[in-house]
Amino acid sequence: MAIRTSVLTLSPVLFTMLLAGCGDSVKGQFTDAEICRASVATALNKAPKLFNVEDVNGKVVYLTHYENDDWQRDIYRCKLEGTKVLWATEKGPWKNTPADNTLTFAANDDKLTIMNTDADGQQTDKHFKFDQLKVDTPTIQGLKG
Repeated sequence: MAIRTSVLTLSPVLFTMLLAGCGDSVKGQFTDAEICRASVATALNKAPKLFNVEDVNGKVVYLTHYENDDWQRDIYRCKLEGTKVLWATEKGPWKNTPADNTLTFAANDDKLTIMNTDADGQQTDKHFKFDQLKVDTPTIQGLKG
């Protein structure tokens, strides 16, 4: 009986240790920048290659996108909270209200899946391979305002 009580008492502690030990394994080999690039592209229904990672400031990733017709530069912010992705325009609010689509991700080896769920619960999945998202160092340091 004493052994059973000890195991039950330790279970939450072991569970917490196991979760803490996982760390960034939920991201697999993908960086925050690569996940953000795929996520914002998915949210805007565009190809990830159209987005450049310009700056990473702490946990916030800054991305740029140029519209071909007028060459206007759009700037987006992105950050990860667990497997949830939050994004916003450069100076706009984070897209995290019930009316906004919810972006989540799952990484498995060299594959990344972005799940885009709208307010009605309809989910669209986009799949990416690591080589589609590979991000080098940011192209412009200090883009953030």
